[in-house]
Amino acid sequence: MVLSQEDIVQIVNNVVKHGFPTWREAEKKGVSQRRVQQLVKYYREHKEYPVLRKAGRKPKGGCSRELYRKIIRIARRRKCGAVQIAKELRNNYGIKIGNNKVHEILKVVGMAKEEAKKRVRKRDWVRYEREYPLSALHIDWYHNSRGQWLCAIEDDASRMILAAGEYPRRSTESVITLMDEVIEKYGHIKLPESIIVDHGAEFYGVKRDKHGNADHRFEQYCKDKGIKIIYCRVKHPQTNGKLERWFREYERRRWEARFSP
Repeated sequence: MVLSQEDIVQIVNNVVKHGFPTWREAEKKGVSQRRVQQLVKYYREHKEYPVLRKAGRKPKGGCSRELYRKIIRIARRRKCGAVQIAKELRNNYGIKIGNNKVHEILKVVGMAKEEAKKRVRKRDWVRYEREYPLSALHIDWYHNSRGQWLCAIEDDASRMILAAGEYPRRSTESVITLMDEVIEKYGHIKLPESIIVDHGAEFYGVKRDKHGNADHRFEQYCKDKGIKIIYCRVKHPQTNGKLERWFREYERRRWEARFSP
């Protein structure tokens, strides 16, 4: 049974002022004896009747100036977004705050913005992610705003950039150099099992024989190392989406003073 405010006052008066047993009041009101004991205990400790809470969520509160300043300081220091800021607030400061709330604050101070082309997802997202590091690597090229070509190798499981370099032009030799760097750094753990690339000329031989083989230096390199090549679907950059997202962040941060050569 749901008690009203009048029922609570009556129960407390009967037990405290008239000395009725709690089990009797519980039977009369159709609640547990423990509930009656809680109401009486609250009255004796606070010298006032318990007040029923209103149903529903608590009203959405504002944000203190100190929290605003703390969020801005973290954003400037770490150069990160709402997710990482909210995580630091929860872990290091014990402040429980949602990612969306932090994002709203960053928008107010001009440190974040809504993406006009961002669409609402209409179907469940199927996350493609390897379980173990070095089981799959993403390799791709990006032409930056300064006219340079960036080649980067990202681990699918950890999302760590294992090697990257800026070059005046795209070439198979540059890709192989970066792959050698990855193997030199992490080969003592294990060799990469597979790589995910597009059909660019640096990765794929256009001229192929009747058996589907091509005399291509990168393909031969992977074959000699025992690395499987996984080609993206044509005109489907989402397959290398993790690296594409990193390229966007690279373009935003690369030209800041602390990242300059």
